[in-house]
Formats: sequence, C-alpha cells, structure tokens
Amino acid sequence: MKCHQKKGKEVVACTISQYKTSFCSQPTFHILYCPSVLVSMGCHMFFQNPLFYPGLSDQRSPTHKLSSQFAFPNKLLKELDPELRKDVIDLLVPFNSLHIHSTVGKGHFSEVFKGYISYSSTKCQTVAIKMLKPERAQKIVEIEQFLQEAALMKNFNHPNVLCIFGISISESGIPMMILPFVDMRDLRTFVADAARELLVIHLLNFGNQVAQGMAYLASNGYVHRDLAARNCLVSSNFTIKVGDFGLAVNLYKADKELKSTRNFPVKWMAIESLRDHRIYNEKTDVWSFGILLWELMTRGALPYAEISNCRLKAALEAHVRLGPPEQCPKDIYHLMLICWRQQPRERPTFFELCSEMKTLLEAHSGKYFGRFNSDPYYQKVMPTQKFLKCYTSNGR
Repeated sequence: MKCHQKKGKEVVACTISQYKTSFCSQPTFHILYCPSVLVSMGCHMFFQNPLFYPGLSDQRSPTHKLSSQFAFPNKLLKELDPELRKDVIDLLVPFNSLHIHSTVGKGHFSEVFKGYISYSSTKCQTVAIKMLKPERAQKIVEIEQFLQEAALMKNFNHPNVLCIFGISISESGIPMMILPFVDMRDLRTFVADAARELLVIHLLNFGNQVAQGMAYLASNGYVHRDLAARNCLVSSNFTIKVGDFGLAVNLYKADKELKSTRNFPVKWMAIESLRDHRIYNEKTDVWSFGILLWELMTRGALPYAEISNCRLKAALEAHVRLGPPEQCPKDIYHLMLICWRQQPRERPTFFELCSEMKTLLEAHSGKYFGRFNSDPYYQKVMPTQKFLKCYTSNGR
C-alpha cells in the first residue's frame, strides 16, 4: 500500500506571538535568542527558540469516524461495563484498517508499536498503536482498566496533552489504542542522553510545557496520579506531551471506588497520598510535578535514590526533601520546594506555576547577547551521576 502524507506547515519563529488555551487567557510568548549559541548544538529548530510552543498539527484526527461505517459484533464489547461501553463505542476503528509495524516500546501492561491507519487504498496516517499484552487481555478487569484510559483521553484537546485517535479490538479480543506517533520517546530518556547539549532554559521550557498540559487537565477536573518524566513524550519538534493516563481519574466522576492493578509511583507521590492512597487532587499532582522538574534539572537522576520506598514516608514526615541539582538556579529550585510543601493548601496551583515559569523564561529570553556567557539559564547541564544529598527544613 502506498501512502501519501501531507507535510505539516513549517514553524516560523517570531519575536512575540500569542496563544490562548481554554484554561488560561494569558498569552504564551515565543522569544528567540541569538543564533550564535547554535554553533555547538547542531541545527535543531528547538535550539533557536527556547520558548518554542508548537501548534496543534497532531491533535485529534477524525480517525474514529471510520467506525460509523462498520458494525462491531465483538463478544468483548458485550462483556464490558455498560457505561464504559457507551464511552468507547464512538472511538472504535475497524481492526483491518490498522497496519502494525515495528515495536517502539514495552511496558508491564502493554506494548507500543509504530503503524499506520488507512483511510483508503491511497491515504494513510502514521500512528502509535498501544496494545494490551495478550496475557493481560485474559482478564476483563484489566481490559476495562485499559479502555477506561482511552475513554478518559477522548476528552483531551491540548497541545501538551496526548490525545487519542481511536481504539480497536483484534479478532482475538485484544484491545488497542490508536495514538499520535511521537517519534522521540519519553522525556526522561530524552534528557538523560548525554549526547544532547541542553541548557537550563531548555529544561525549564520542557517543564513549562508539562505545567501547561497539567493546568489544562486540572481545569477540567482530571488528576493524573502518575506524573513523571517517563510518562511525558517528546516529539521531533520538541513539543512535550503529558501521557500515560492509566492511573488518571476525573474528579467529577470519582464517586465509584477506584480500582487498579497498577503499582503506585512511590518516589513521585505526595506525602498525603503515601499516608492514604485514596487522596488525590491537583495538589498531589503538583507535588509530582516538583519531582519531574528535579528530574529535568538533573537530566534523569532517580529521586531519593538513597532512600527505600518503605522508608520514604518517614523521611518526608521529617521534612527531608531532594537537594538542589547542580547548575540549577535558585529560582527553579524554589519552584520545586514550594511544590513539596507539607501542607497541600500551601502549594501552588498549576496555573500559578505556569505564571512563575513564564516570568522566568521571559526574564531570561536572551534579549542581550552579552548575557549568554554569564546568565546561569544559558549554562549547559550535564546528566548527574553522583548522589545528591537531600535537603531538610529541620537542618538534619
């Protein structure tokens, strides 16, 4: 089958432009810095624009509308919870329209493949196909958890949140999600690659994009519950997308008891969630964002590497916190610390974090060439290999 794919619009960097989201009326600024910095960095478009905020070229596609032309007499659909079946039925795509190619990732519950979805004999689209592992697809409870993630994602529409194109079910009853193909893998792997020359301002920009996506989710009542660099994706145009919603919930529909066979990400969890796993809200996600920001500034270090999972709650109760990463400006470390405040009400919202990071990015936009040699935001950051001491407000 021959595919004819249209090339996306070229991104034109500008001095200042505005982009408004549904949750925030504040403009996002695209500010350039001097091209001479690019000498040792190659020709990546991103490095020409530390505040690059890509458009919506890979947002929701009308892929799922294919399902209206087909019937799905699938036994699996009949076994699903009626409410869940109602939520996903409009996402169904005929399995024979999918063409699965190479594996791009494996997890405990699913595998991700690069593939194509065909609209006709001459038109197709590259997609990622996330398939529940066959051994997991033997239990209806695991299938329902997988499809609940799809049902949640169908409501998302933001450039920094991974959307879903549709779902499909194989002839053997294995469910799969059809997602945008993001070709640069997860954010942790990306920043941990020592071959990439990244500046502080680049890493802050990544964090800002994650916060933008999380502000959108929070404004619509969603709690991620597993926010970490490994669960964010980086596209070839350096857009960051929050993904992996296997533990996510909608607070407006959280009247049912939450059921999940997934393990909880202890090192990223807020202290109140370690006390009681039933506690989850925007402020618990904000705590996790602080850990993610620390991951970025260390370029992929493991948080609390010297503290075991079973000892972490006691350490946090004693006010132990992750120490400042090397080459991390005080302003950025301050953002981490306020995310880890003991009392949830004292932590910022994602909207407030976006505002703080926007201010920092604007203040260090590279307006003056002479700044590059002295501004800590334009210093190269290397992956941290050594132990980082923890900080405690009690001086221990």
